[in-house]
Order: sequence, then structure tokens, then C-alpha cells
Amino acid sequence: MWFISSVVAVGAVAMYDRLEDVSEEAAIACVAIALTSIVIFLISAPWQVHLVVVVGVLMVRARMFTQWSLLGDMGRGLTWLKSSSGLSRWFR
Repeated sequence: MWFISSVVAVGAVAMYDRLEDVSEEAAIACVAIALTSIVIFLISAPWQVHLVVVVGVLMVRARMFTQWSLLGDMGRGLTWLKSSSGLSRWFR
């Protein structure tokens, strides 16, 4: 059940991108379907899947932080993250 709900959520997001310009009501319906599917996914998925999702989200967020620094020029001061200590090769 969790796999089906995740596929439905991804499909609703893909349909939203296409329907956004065509019909606002259909795009809103896709958002409602995606949110409902995500809730069902979070309730029915086993803990191993939750762990994979959390690790994936954290990696994406860390990558976004290193590429598009929200700190602007202060991001240059994070030399420890750019060094060869091992963190930089994980987030390339």
C-alpha cells in the first residue's frame, strides 16, 4: 500500500506540472491527491523506508545548502565543509 501511495503522489506531482497552465482546478485537485497520498505513505510505510526517505531528504538539503548557500558570502567561510575531510565527497 505504501508503494502505491508513493507512486500516486509522484504521478500527481507530475500531472500538476502539466495541468498548472491548463486548468487551475485540476492542478489544485492534483495537490490534494499528492498530499493525501503522502499522508497514507507516511502511515503505512515500514520504518526502513522511513529511514531511507529521511536520509535522502537530508542529503538533498545538505547538497542544496552547499551549492546555493543561503548565507551568501558567509558560505565561503565554511572551509571545513569544502576540505577533503570526507564531507565534500558525500555531497557532490
